[in-house]
This record gives sequence, structure tokens and C-alpha cells, in this order.
Amino acid sequence: MGKKKTGLTVLLIAVLALLGLAAAFLLGTRFPAPKRSGDARLRYAAGRVLCIGDSLTSGTCFGSGLGGADTEQRYAYYLGRMLNAEVDVAAVPGYSASDWYERFADELDFSAYDTVTIWFGTNSGPLDTLAEDVLPHTDPADYAPTETGWYCRIIEKIRAQNPDCLILLLNVYASKDEVEAVNRGVAAIAAHYGLPVADMSDLGAPEHPELHAGSEQNPHLGKTGNLVVASRICDALETWFLADPARCEYGVRPLLGDAA
Repeated sequence: MGKKKTGLTVLLIAVLALLGLAAAFLLGTRFPAPKRSGDARLRYAAGRVLCIGDSLTSGTCFGSGLGGADTEQRYAYYLGRMLNAEVDVAAVPGYSASDWYERFADELDFSAYDTVTIWFGTNSGPLDTLAEDVLPHTDPADYAPTETGWYCRIIEKIRAQNPDCLILLLNVYASKDEVEAVNRGVAAIAAHYGLPVADMSDLGAPEHPELHAGSEQNPHLGKTGNLVVASRICDALETWFLADPARCEYGVRPLLGDAA
């Protein structure tokens, strides 16, 4: 009996070892370590950030019994931690680009920031009407009074005050308009101005309720969702800078009091 037990024990250990190797192989296959083509620390070129948007940016949350209150743990909060950067927010629930421009465009000092993120379209969004609404005009005041026109006016306003500012656009996963139409509009605007886009299009509540405090219908983000959005912004910045590291050379300021 002693020899049989010893044999069974050895066999069991061998089977467990093989199972362990198989599990390690499968996990390694399913979840490979991300491959970097350069220095991920280039994302730290963004140091003073302004996040522009609607309720997704203001931090509206319907989880944890909050009932739609804005929370401290919005994506701007995590973005600040991930980038070790100063991050401010100018966002109001329910706003589209037109509402935001009327409220904030003449109030904010864009020269205080080196990086601005813009996330509109969950309410009324910019559509793929750049050719009709913007391109025929040289003066932003003449842009069509559409969400596409107002979205472009925001970009023009930022650049007029701060030509050295990096502007990052975010596309949408939900909208009162058609999501695909809004994202085509955002892509067209980005191409026109030569701006990077952070892709949020696959983060919808029906597919990922875990990002929306467990809801399959409510587009507002929970804590997990805000962490993911902040991470996507960091990844987009990293990709932008890695494509041309010279892009990091923006927003450089002399120390106060230093002579030229």
C-alpha cells in the first residue's frame, strides 16, 4: 500500500505541475504584457491640463446612492494622479459645445494650460458637416451655428489665446444623436486641425455595465469607468508623443523671476 500511495502522490504532483504550466501558458496567451515601442514616460509632457465637457467630465454618478451628484472621483481626478499633473475641469451636465462656448469661452484663461481635453457629443454632438459649416469661412464668427461650428469655435478660441496648447479630443460611446455620426464628426475635426483623438467608442453601458456603476442603460460613469477613461487619455497622449517625441516640446515656461 505504501508504494501505491507514493506512486499516486507522485502522479498527483506531476498532474498539478502540468496544470500549472498549462494555466500559465493560457494566461500568458490571453493577457500578454503590453509592448512598448518607446518611453511611456513621455506622457508626462502634459503638466497643466484643462478638461472641457458635459456630465461625463463634471463627474456625474448614479452609483453608490449618489443619484446623479458630481463626484470628486471623476476622470480628471485620476488623470491628475496618473500624470502627476495639475488638472482643472470646466464642465456642466447636459451641455453641448454650443452651451459651453456661450458659458465659458470668454471666461477662461487658456494660456494657463499646456493641454486641453474636449469631450462633447453625448448630448447634441458635432456631425460630419465640417465642409459646409466651417471650411468655407476664414473667421470663426462666420461658422455655422451648429454643434460642429461651435466645437470648432472652441478650438479656435483656445488656439487664439494659446497657440502652443495641445488639444486632445475624445469621441463618444453614447449620444442623443447617432454615435457613429458624432464620431465621424469628431474625427473630421481632428483631421482638420491635426489633433489626436482618445477612443472611447467601445465603453458603452450595454457592453460594459461595470464601467457605469452596474447599469446597462445609464451612460454616466462609475469609479471604474472614470479610471478607464483617464487611462485611455494617458494612452492617447503617449501614442501621440511616441509617434514624434519632438511633440513634447510644448508648453515650456521660464521660471518666474529668472532673467532671459
